[in-house]
Amino acid sequence: MRRAFFQALRKRDEITILFENVRLVEEFRKRIQVRVDVGEAGRLELYRADAEVATARTAFSAARLKYVAELAQLRAAIGATVEPGFTPEGTLDPPQILPALEDMRSLVIERHPQMQLARAEVRRAEARLTHERALRRPQPSLVFQMDRPPDTPTYRAGINLPLPIWSRREGPIAEAVAQLRQARALAENSELQLLAALTGAHERYEAASTQLAAFQQGLLREAEEGVRAAETAYRLGERGILDVLDGQRILRSIRLDLLTAQFDRQAALVDLDELRAVNLRESKP
Repeated sequence: MRRAFFQALRKRDEITILFENVRLVEEFRKRIQVRVDVGEAGRLELYRADAEVATARTAFSAARLKYVAELAQLRAAIGATVEPGFTPEGTLDPPQILPALEDMRSLVIERHPQMQLARAEVRRAEARLTHERALRRPQPSLVFQMDRPPDTPTYRAGINLPLPIWSRREGPIAEAVAQLRQARALAENSELQLLAALTGAHERYEAASTQLAAFQQGLLREAEEGVRAAETAYRLGERGILDVLDGQRILRSIRLDLLTAQFDRQAALVDLDELRAVNLRESKP
């Protein structure tokens, strides 16, 4: 459910960015219309601005459709009736200092339900093999009989001690050995899969954090300043409309990349929590 919630938040924020982009290009298109009306710009520039507005509106509409789909998945994950006007509200988890990768591997092997189930299957297979081997030894049993003839009842008691001379239970023991090998192989395979998933989630978290650091160091601010500089140069006649439109596209792309990096880091953190069974342990009384 956490994954579906954050995915809905991601699409909601993406809509906000694309709506701002639509407002930006529409405002710029109005300024071009004024320049065309007074004869300061050619009509070709207005056509280019109209195409950019249409592209921005199309991207915004597509994002809204994806947001509706993500809301439907969130409602299904919640498993309850949600009002039609439901809008998810929340924020991303703050950045965390992750433990060492080796420590997290130990936690995954110890806590993850899949590993606990695999170890339980191995113990069950070992117990069956021990039981099958124990059955090769004579298993004494107490026997008690009673006859009730018309005159005097007769009682018999004794011990039954079978001697497994011909039957050494090779078949059941071999089957138990095979099941034990299969259980151990499945446990090893589960461990490899979980550790690989852990390594991948850890690398994705670090990569997203590095990308976010690049944005925080001024990449987004530089893109915003580039758009303002291009618009100023366009008004002064030093740049063409294509330079302004390219600057707006770059700014939109950087904003979406920033959003993607934020939610990629959040998704990696959700995976790390699930692999370490953090929420399961916190929910125990």
